[in-house]
Amino acid sequence: LKKVRDNQMENKKEIQEIILANRIYLYELTHALFGGEPSDELLKQMATDHTAIAWSLYTTEADDTFDAMSAHAMDLKMKLKEEGFLEQVKTEYTKLLIGPGKLVAYPWASMYLGREKMLFLESTVAVRKAYQQYGFVPQAYLQVADDHLAIELHFMAKMSARAQEAFAQGDLETLKFTLEGQKTFIKEHLLTWIPQYAKDMEQAPTDFVYPQFAKGLEAFIRVDLELLESELFA
Repeated sequence: LKKVRDNQMENKKEIQEIILANRIYLYELTHALFGGEPSDELLKQMATDHTAIAWSLYTTEADDTFDAMSAHAMDLKMKLKEEGFLEQVKTEYTKLLIGPGKLVAYPWASMYLGREKMLFLESTVAVRKAYQQYGFVPQAYLQVADDHLAIELHFMAKMSARAQEAFAQGDLETLKFTLEGQKTFIKEHLLTWIPQYAKDMEQAPTDFVYPQFAKGLEAFIRVDLELLESELFA
């Protein structure tokens, strides 16, 4: 019986290790995508087998979003061979995240959570306090709204890396503290506006990368929370 229990524990540790590494990868990938103009290198990374597998790990019978994201990665392999595709994605990025002109979806939480569509509101201060609680300060502090999608994803990527390091070192106290912080951040910040952001992105005139990834991101965040709250990390 002891051997059986030991094997079960080893399998659990392997699964935990895979999930902890995978969530870093996807948070870093989405942060890079929504955080700046896309490069050829980034698109190639998005088209790798690694990315396809990273998405597919979350597929369930109830949600085929991750299968679609995995297929999208493979589809990118072919599109990257097309002349001018990178420029099309750059144009999509500019139109959907920068402007000029009214955006179909706003990449700031305050634009969804405030009574008026403005930046640097109470929600911005709240997310700033969440960063500071764990020792993080955005590089463009006070110059760029702290509740920008890319900054929130960067925070999650950094916290995920901190959790993985604690796990590797056997520091269960830090691991629990870090994962609890991420669960709270997902509930109190990410899921309060990203679902509507992803829905608004569906109205985009093009769908090369960003609308698809907004939908995949929302699904990933929901499953990530479910996993962190499951017995796997109890």
